[in-house]
Amino acid sequence: MTADSQLSTPPSLPSSDPDVTLRLELGRATLSPEELTQIKAGHIVPFDADADGDITVMLDDQVAARGRLVLVNGQLCVQLSEVLTDHLFEDPESDAQE
Repeated sequence: MTADSQLSTPPSLPSSDPDVTLRLELGRATLSPEELTQIKAGHIVPFDADADGDITVMLDDQVAARGRLVLVNGQLCVQLSEVLTDHLFEDPESDAQE
């Protein structure tokens, strides 16, 4: 699925909603059932992502942005390099009034 197809039905964000939760996707790993049963604390699981590559910022299972992990005052943050869904943050009621 491409980022464009994920943007086809954006989630609505009514102004009465509480804060939204963004999910960060660093990469993916595929394990066989046998490998899964053998993992223990301390095992290293490789992902399909570059250490310096972009991560994906998700909002309601849709790609919202891309960026890089950065450390700011000891806190892990995301520096956005690309915002893919500016329309997600617009007030849907303002469109209805036009």
